[in-house]
Amino acid sequence: MHDDERKDNTDWERETYWNESRWEQSLRDNEKLMARYEAIWNENPHRYWDDPLDLYMKAHHGIDLGDFTPETSSTDPGDQVCLEQESKKMISDLETDTDNDIPTTASREKILDELDSISAYHLALDLSSATIDFFQKHPPDVISQESLQREFSFHILRTAADIAGGHGLGYDEHGLCGNIVKNRWALDHTREAWRLAGALIVNTQAEPDLKSLTEKLAQLENHLEQRILELRTKVWW
Repeated sequence: MHDDERKDNTDWERETYWNESRWEQSLRDNEKLMARYEAIWNENPHRYWDDPLDLYMKAHHGIDLGDFTPETSSTDPGDQVCLEQESKKMISDLETDTDNDIPTTASREKILDELDSISAYHLALDLSSATIDFFQKHPPDVISQESLQREFSFHILRTAADIAGGHGLGYDEHGLCGNIVKNRWALDHTREAWRLAGALIVNTQAEPDLKSLTEKLAQLENHLEQRILELRTKVWW
């Protein structure tokens, strides 16, 4: 094999594994797509999405195939054939590599055990519970603080979710950088929660509990920083 051929093969192999930048773009695109799906659901609360293709076409292409309810949907065989043909045409876009990766009960338990062994995830869950307890014990007394409470809680909950999402992407060449991106997002949420904590107005009795929350945030931030560094040492491409 010539050196040029060997170099071409090496370059090709590297390109098959996504880096953090490519993973982040893909994950952000996916979040935007999920937001579009959610918006469509919220805008059409009574809509009957009989065929998943209807929702897919609406979200991806802005094409509304019509609201076919059980009472009004056509029973014309010709219409059914057309719908089936359209579904087959779009099915390739709907397919994913995870079709055969639906976890069994045993594998789900294994995943939960693995997550519990991740210190950052364990801390994030503990912080989530502490946050719920804090606001139940010290509810805000003004509207502006209610808004801060919701935003603070959102970032805390997203932290645990992103750590879990990163773990789900795995630790091999195919998902490692996506895992890192998810942990970076978790770190961003932790830091934003820290910033919001400084804006929360609490009474004297609540100050010790708020201090406890911020201490947990600092601890979680440190663990996430270490986790990201450790994961990056595994990237060889």
